Amino acid sequence: MKKIKKILTGTLSCGLAASMTVTPVFAQENSEGASLTKWCAVYGEAGGTSSVSPDSLNDGVMLLDNTILMAGTFDGSKTPDKEGIKGKTDGALVLYDDQGNMIWEKLTGGSKADSFNGAAQTGDGGFIAVGNTQSADGDLEGQGKGAQDGLVALFDGDGNLKKAVALGGSNKDGFNDVFVAQDGGFVAVGYTHSTDGDLAGKTQHGARDAWIVKLDGNLNIEWSDTFGGSGSVLILDEFTKGITCHDGGFLAVGYAESSDGDLEGVSKGETDAVLVKYDSKGNREFQKVYGGTGDEAFTDVAAAHLNRSGSTDREEVDTDELDGGFVLTGYTSSGDGDMNGLVSGENTTENAFVMEIDKNGNVEWIDVMESSQDSGAYGVQPISDGFLVTGDFSANDGDFTGTDLFGKQDNYIAHYSQDGKCRAVYSFGGNDTDTVKGIMSGFSDDYLVWGSTKSTDSIFEGKTKGGYDGFLSRVSAAKAEAYDEEKYLVPVTAWKADEDTPSMMAPMLYKNAYITKSGSEIEATLYFTNAQLMGSQVNASTLGDVSYEYRGEMIPAETDEYDEKTQVKTVVIKVDSLEEPVPLHIEDTMGDIRISFSPDEMTETDTPPYFEEVVVDAPDFESTWKTAVGGSDVDYGNDMTVLKNGDLVAVGQTYSNDGDFEGQLKGASSAFISRYDSSGKLLHTQLLGGTRIDSYDYASSVAALEDGGYVVAGGYQEGYGMDPSGDFAQLKTSGSVHGGIDGFLAKYDADNNLIWLKNFSGSEHDQIKQIRATEDGGIIALVETLSNDGDMQDLNKGLFDVAVVKYDKDGEREWIRSIGGVNLESAGFGIDIMEDGSYIIGGHTSSGSGDFAGTDYYGDIFDIFAALVSPEGELQWIKTYGGDKSEYCNNIIATEDGGFLMSGDTRSTTGTFKGIGTGYDNAFIVKCDSKGTVEWADIIKSSETSEISSALETDYGYVFTGYSRGMDFDFSDISKGSSDAFVTVYDKDGNRQSLETIGGSLADYGAQLVRLNDYQISVLVYGESKDGDFAELNRGGYDGLLLTYDDKENTEEPSEPENPDD
Repeated sequence: MKKIKKILTGTLSCGLAASMTVTPVFAQENSEGASLTKWCAVYGEAGGTSSVSPDSLNDGVMLLDNTILMAGTFDGSKTPDKEGIKGKTDGALVLYDDQGNMIWEKLTGGSKADSFNGAAQTGDGGFIAVGNTQSADGDLEGQGKGAQDGLVALFDGDGNLKKAVALGGSNKDGFNDVFVAQDGGFVAVGYTHSTDGDLAGKTQHGARDAWIVKLDGNLNIEWSDTFGGSGSVLILDEFTKGITCHDGGFLAVGYAESSDGDLEGVSKGETDAVLVKYDSKGNREFQKVYGGTGDEAFTDVAAAHLNRSGSTDREEVDTDELDGGFVLTGYTSSGDGDMNGLVSGENTTENAFVMEIDKNGNVEWIDVMESSQDSGAYGVQPISDGFLVTGDFSANDGDFTGTDLFGKQDNYIAHYSQDGKCRAVYSFGGNDTDTVKGIMSGFSDDYLVWGSTKSTDSIFEGKTKGGYDGFLSRVSAAKAEAYDEEKYLVPVTAWKADEDTPSMMAPMLYKNAYITKSGSEIEATLYFTNAQLMGSQVNASTLGDVSYEYRGEMIPAETDEYDEKTQVKTVVIKVDSLEEPVPLHIEDTMGDIRISFSPDEMTETDTPPYFEEVVVDAPDFESTWKTAVGGSDVDYGNDMTVLKNGDLVAVGQTYSNDGDFEGQLKGASSAFISRYDSSGKLLHTQLLGGTRIDSYDYASSVAALEDGGYVVAGGYQEGYGMDPSGDFAQLKTSGSVHGGIDGFLAKYDADNNLIWLKNFSGSEHDQIKQIRATEDGGIIALVETLSNDGDMQDLNKGLFDVAVVKYDKDGEREWIRSIGGVNLESAGFGIDIMEDGSYIIGGHTSSGSGDFAGTDYYGDIFDIFAALVSPEGELQWIKTYGGDKSEYCNNIIATEDGGFLMSGDTRSTTGTFKGIGTGYDNAFIVKCDSKGTVEWADIIKSSETSEISSALETDYGYVFTGYSRGMDFDFSDISKGSSDAFVTVYDKDGNRQSLETIGGSLADYGAQLVRLNDYQISVLVYGESKDGDFAELNRGGYDGLLLTYDDKENTEEPSEPENPDD
């Protein structure tokens, strides 16, 4: 469901500038000499002065030959000798040419009062008109059923009456609108007071119900429905307009005064605006009520897209792109409910409103056009960049300030943008009361409006003949669609939320805001760019959703977009003034800011600021081959291994259902397994996952087996209280316990066939962090766990523990050893196999009890630890390392000299890191001998975060990968983006030999590296960059990148082909 965007329209939101004022044709022209109305035709004779049954034009149809069919009422009370007249008032069908000259006029009715309110063109080129009739003679001979009936009449293309019927019962009934159904039939909407006749058997709701009728091509009733509630004779419900929907159903709109029946529990005020969605068979699909405690009514409805009828050279909208929404007009006297905040003070006049809803009736935006006297909106026409709304108003204040008022009541046309902003208001009329009934697209791209008038001057001068006359006017599209806009560049600063000084984010805000001013509506476009903050490159892509304070309420930004090419985040906000700072909240940042403008320094401009595409200057990492891993969504690479035959298997987590994983995604995310040959060619992919929408699954580690197969470890998570699903459903067995995250082990043979799938789980959090293959064909696993049941039954020693678990070749558990104290222990890739078959474990701890009783405590929360576990699962020793701040161990490897090497990140400057620590959160390496004594340690320095995630021993030293956000110290001149993966090489004495980065201008991370063969190393990276090392590789979101480089010379002789001619 789309979020509701309120367009507040007090006295400042809609067309207030005098420069936008339009006077009627023949009275005043705009600065370009173009009048709003090009011509005006008046319909009627010397009728009476009653506004109940005046001469009027009530509906129109634009025909393909550029003629215009109008339906309305002819008042014959003072012209009984007029040719063709039938009675007191007649339904009128009038055809005009493109200059407003009448071609023919056809009157329908009997001796009493008859009228047409709606019309449409039929599939055979004729017409259908609906309205009201009180006659039972003339054209309605034998048709009358009650005091007043709904009138339906069919005409041929020349306006000759083919058939007229009166529908209803013994009371008062009528139709307001008619439209064509997709099957060629017709739908009429209106009201009924009857419970008999054509209403026999229908639910009697109240004094007057809204009424919808489906007719076939011969005007036979196929189905009908009444809608409303009960009440006194003063309680009225009515459908005023309707429309055929794209799905073949119908939408009927109107108003309801009832509070029971169909309105039971949903009515909001005195009178509510209502709509009912029907399918093609007349079944109600949904009904909606809108408004506040006052009065509301819908007066018109249109599909919320460009929908031009008649002849036009404008580009048509592709129907596949229609969103199925609707835009509606009406009037309201409420300031609460759906109209809350949309009118000022205690205003209780009737005000025009415009509303857009989605296809399910949910409000997307509402705008109210407020003034001190009544106004209304009675017609809407979608145009290419929004909507034209027409109505009438009686006071040129509020939202009509500056708009010319020529008489007691004038007509207006308002230009709305697609998101509900009123860009301009233009008025036309005469010296008395003018009432507009509708608007439609005309010829030569202009528009037609119609209604009734009592005026005698301006565009009506010399044309009106009676008390009330109908009118039809051609409106200039060039004028109606125009709106004035001023454009400026204004210096802008990001201040702290509570202090008039620049915030830490100030460097990210571009120096100028782009200001557009239409009338008194002001929009400010802000630009956030990449910047160096505290020694780190921070990318604008990391900034979250923006909201801002507007008229005392925090609302979402009007526009909030990030451009990947320029790496600029563009934010559009509305402001009432540039003199006051605007509070701004950005998700995923450390604090709020205020936007301070400097309007005294503004400069006029025709264009917004230009930003060049970002280009990475640092050289690419030299590689032999590289390939993307993933699809168009988010993909994370976690681990990889080299199989017996030299193939690579990479594993991780994917949210993609395309690319490498076309059609394989099973839940929200799945564990992926991708197999490549030694040249990077993708050979095989498979996903493991649950099938629910909230199934989140991943692969964390993979280990190659001596038989050519491999084992994959990872985790799966279902919704709260749900059993495993999909591939993991088999893990739910009698007595098994499952919780937040459970671990899995999956063994595959050399041909990628699943051999077995095993579970490690409890009722809490259980993650298998890393696995290694053992010489007996089994697996040793390192688990992070919070559970004390299931596979951890009575083994947990505190909060989070780590557990070492040995499995045989068939996946059966041989033993488990938990390591922990009363607090938290955690690990990353923290297990390896020593030369003697024992296991070295690395992680971080906050405990000083349990297994950590008597170990050294260095400071802050976490110290890192190393523990040696025998081949039988007995803890041999445990030691801690650290300094005055927290450390985190991400990786441990056994080294060929019988010792081990730990890596991760730390901020410490004492203890293990004395003399080398920077105080910043930096990557560390600690080398220990077989007893756990530190031999050397080093820090990779920058003033921002970095860490090591993986390590590899070679014959010349050690190779590490990780990531860094730094741009200084060791990363000076080599950083590429907001976060870079890196590869660094150390000799075995702890001297750094090289440091290089992998990535682009956005956030990229190093995950794992392995030796592919005697002369090549493969690195698994993931990131969101689309340039630099990811150029032409990123497929969307975060992608994996599998990269292989030569670290030594290839001494292997190339094999000779069997055929020397090959």
